[in-house]
Amino acid sequence: MILSKEGLIPLVEYNEKKIFEVKLKEMKSALTTQIAEEADMSEVIDTVKQRVKDAKLPDIEIVRILWDVLMDAVQWSGKNQQQNANSALRQVWLKAHLFYFLLVLPKILMSFFSELVCSC
Repeated sequence: MILSKEGLIPLVEYNEKKIFEVKLKEMKSALTTQIAEEADMSEVIDTVKQRVKDAKLPDIEIVRILWDVLMDAVQWSGKNQQQNANSALRQVWLKAHLFYFLLVLPKILMSFFSELVCSC
C-alpha cells in the first residue's frame, strides 16, 4: 500500500477524523435550527435519517447529538431547579418522536440511557 510506505496513514486517519467532526457539527447545526424554528417533527426526523445515511454516522453519535440539541433548546433560566427540570421534561416530551426511530435496538437504547444518566 502506497500510503503506509510513505508514512501517510496517520495523516489519512487525522483527515477522516476531521471530516467526521465536521459532519457531526453540520448535523447538530441543522437540527438546532430546525428545533429552534419549531419545524414539524417529521421534517426533523427526515433530516436525521438523511444525514445518517449520507454521513454514515454511528447510532451512538446520533443519540448524543439529538440529546444535546434538545437540551440546548431548553430555557435554563428558571428561578429554581424544579422550573428547569420541568422545562427539560417538557422539551423531551414534545420531541420524543425524534428518538422513536432510533431506539429500536437494545444497544442504542442502552447508549441513550447512558447519555441520559451522564446529562443528569
